Amino acid sequence: MRESGVGVVNSGAGRPTWGYSEQSGRQLGVQQSVSGAAEFTPYSPSLQKSGGDVAVTAKDGKESRSGSSEKSSTSAPLATAGGSDQEQDAQVQAEIARLKSIEAKVKAHEAAHKSAGGTMTGPVSYTYTRGPDGRSYVTGGEVPIEVSPGKTPQETISRMQQVIRAALAPADPSPQDRAVAAQASTQQQQARQEAAAAAATGTEESSTAADASSGTSPESSSTISSPAMPGTSSKTPAAAEVFQPLSFYA
Repeated sequence: MRESGVGVVNSGAGRPTWGYSEQSGRQLGVQQSVSGAAEFTPYSPSLQKSGGDVAVTAKDGKESRSGSSEKSSTSAPLATAGGSDQEQDAQVQAEIARLKSIEAKVKAHEAAHKSAGGTMTGPVSYTYTRGPDGRSYVTGGEVPIEVSPGKTPQETISRMQQVIRAALAPADPSPQDRAVAAQASTQQQQARQEAAAAAATGTEESSTAADASSGTSPESSSTISSPAMPGTSSKTPAAAEVFQPLSFYA
C-alpha cells in the first residue's frame, strides 16, 4: 500500500522503510520542472559582481560621453581665442615689418644726403617710434647742411651746386629737400649774375685804362658798359640762415 507523500511503505515483512514516491516529490517541491529551471536564476556572487561591473562600466561610459561633450563645448571658445591670437600676432608682425621698412628707408635717405653734402653737412639726427615689440624704430631723420654763400661769386656758385646735389641725392627727395635745393639754386643764380656784372665792370675798366694810355677820352670810346642787373650788387648777400635741414619723415 502507498500513501501520498513521503511515508511508510509496508513491505511484506512488516518492517517500515523510508521511500520516495513521484507524487510526493511533486507535492513537496523537491524537484522542479524543466520550464521552471529556465525561469528562475539562482543567486550567484560572481554573477552579481559581473553585473555590477557592467553597470559601472555603463556609468563610466556615460560619464565619458558627457566629458567628451564638455570638452567639445569648451574647445570651441578656445579655438576662437586661438584664432584671435593668431590674427593679432599677424597684425603685430605686419606692423613690425612696416617699421623696419621705414627705418631702412630713412637711414638710406639721410646717408645719401651725407655722402653728397660732405663737409657742408652736420651730424644726422633721428626720430624714433616704439613698436609693438617694445623696440624703438627710426621713422624720421634730418641732416643740416650749410647754405651760406662763399667769399666770391664763383665760390658761392660752387657751394650752392654742392647743396643742390646733396638735397636731391636721395631717390625720393622730401618737400623740405626740394625747398633747400630751390633756395640754393636761387643763390647760385644770384652769384652768376654778380660774376657776370663783375666781369663786365672789369672789361670796362680795362678798356678805359687802355684809352687813357693812348690819349683817347672816355667819351670817345666805343666801349659801352653793361648796366647792372636789377637786384644785384657787387657784394654777396648774407644768407638768412647759415644751415638748412635736409630731412625725411615717414
